[in-house]
Amino acid sequence: MTFLRELLATPFRLRGRTVGVGLDCLGVTLALASSRGVTDTPDPWRVVAESWARGELPPANGFPPGWQQVDAGAPQDDDVALFTDKMSGAFVGVGYVLGGHIFTASASTGVYRAPAGRFTIAQLWRESA
Repeated sequence: MTFLRELLATPFRLRGRTVGVGLDCLGVTLALASSRGVTDTPDPWRVVAESWARGELPPANGFPPGWQQVDAGAPQDDDVALFTDKMSGAFVGVGYVLGGHIFTASASTGVYRAPAGRFTIAQLWRESA
């Protein structure tokens, strides 16, 4: 089984960090970042995680050095997307951009991917070269 197939077959598990066992949306982001060689992944980003736990978008200075916020309308492979609910504007998740899709997880769906255009991206972060 390829990594992406195994990833997409993984069930949702709050605070889950193990592909094949259980992942939440941050776990999906971490797993994909690691598999793609991204060197400074978002765990543990204490300020970011605390903001997410409150249902808020993190402050711009909450991301680690080496990451920069970029135009939310132009996602590229290996970006980290923070997205909000289309109706309420409340923060709902984080995902990893790959091949024009955002990979994330939800309690109702498990790990899934959807075209980036289906998400309301509030912030987009990219590792600096």
